[in-house]
Amino acid sequence: MPEKKAGWMNLAERAKRGDYDLIEPLDYMILDALPDEGELVMNYYPLAASSNQLIKEKFKGMTAGQIGSSLSRMRIQGLTVKVKTRSVREYGYQRTKVGKQLLDKWKASRAPDMSGGKGGKKP
Repeated sequence: MPEKKAGWMNLAERAKRGDYDLIEPLDYMILDALPDEGELVMNYYPLAASSNQLIKEKFKGMTAGQIGSSLSRMRIQGLTVKVKTRSVREYGYQRTKVGKQLLDKWKASRAPDMSGGKGGKKP
């Protein structure tokens, strides 16, 4: 009988195959609000967003648990990275290249049809 794996291990394995588990549209909106991986402030400090910062700036009415669980789930799947910020005890998240690619693909799939009624999307 195969060994049962923890949920996060299944997420990571599925993500390696390009099978992502995202809550639409929330997770895509979170990805859109994050800075890109490697982005810096003053060429020194990582520019990152914490769950509390995201709630304050973009997701009023959501809880830290709701946003934080999405950020953690996306980190396990390689879509975000957790980075140390300039504050002593603060960590935040950045969007990885894979996360950006997935976000761009999702945005393109939601773009209005610009073909002038001839069917299909304009290339």
